[in-house]
Amino acid sequence: MLADVSGSMTQLRKIEILNECITMMIRSFTAERTIRGEIQVGVVAFGGESATLHQPPVPAIELQWSNLRASGRTPFGAALALLTELLADERVIPPNAFMPTLILISDGRPTDAWEGPLQWLLASPRGAKAIRLGVGIGQDMDDDDIQVLRVFIADPSIELQRADQAAALGGREPKRVVADGERDMEGPGCGETQGTRRGQGCPRHAAR
Repeated sequence: MLADVSGSMTQLRKIEILNECITMMIRSFTAERTIRGEIQVGVVAFGGESATLHQPPVPAIELQWSNLRASGRTPFGAALALLTELLADERVIPPNAFMPTLILISDGRPTDAWEGPLQWLLASPRGAKAIRLGVGIGQDMDDDDIQVLRVFIADPSIELQRADQAAALGGREPKRVVADGERDMEGPGCGETQGTRRGQGCPRHAAR
């Protein structure tokens, strides 16, 4: 996950909602049961002047979540650069892992140059094949804010999740979900888009 902890997230209870959102997703991932692998969760937080690995990847069932606090600027480009490095590091993501699912949780207001780092991510072996999802935080998001998350997702069949729909990311792959409206349509997912393989995995996701 990429978690926005910038100063704008102190408004309208956004940081509280973000922490609740992540907790909801972890609970959902923990409930997943599969013989093919386990879901591991890691969190890159970006706020102030930098991005940090707030939570190294661990099995969801073992994760003890530590709430994030918000302050400062929104260095989204730095977060994407760090994420690209982490995905290439076999000590963090082992070679036998499934391709990751990347979830951006943000109110969509970067303060640094992020388009270049996004292209580096998309050009990397794991970044190019990852499923990318977005969760919009805050009723004050305008069209430009929403567009940042849509550019990150880069798949017109997948729209934004609302924060209160985050639990759906556990075992279902969203197809048409709007940022501030009702869920329109979802297709079934295997819930095995990240983690360590125990076999060949899901052909539908492996093809991405």
